Amino acid sequence: ITLTPGTLTLDYDRNEKSYYIHWIDVETVEEADLKKKIIARFERWVGVIFR
Repeated sequence: ITLTPGTLTLDYDRNEKSYYIHWIDVETVEEADLKKKIIARFERWVGVIFR
């Protein structure tokens, strides 16, 4: 699955009778701001997982 900002992909699981919606929500288009937000979001979890 390839997503670009502003698009979404739907998936349906017949066994679970559930729809899944995959999307990207973009808050800024500035590369430096994007990197900071992405790193901040995952950095804490990486630290927890690899302690």
